[in-house]
Amino acid sequence: MIKNKLIKISEEYFLITHQDGTWEIIHEDRIKNINSPSC
Repeated sequence: MIKNKLIKISEEYFLITHQDGTWEIIHEDRIKNINSPSC
């Protein structure tokens, strides 16, 4: 099972680290959009 790590780095931004060693910084609005039932 692959797990990504979500770390809050500021009031609005999160760092996501992936199992393959890559990472990305995303805005909280993107997380809300991903979790929204309309997607």
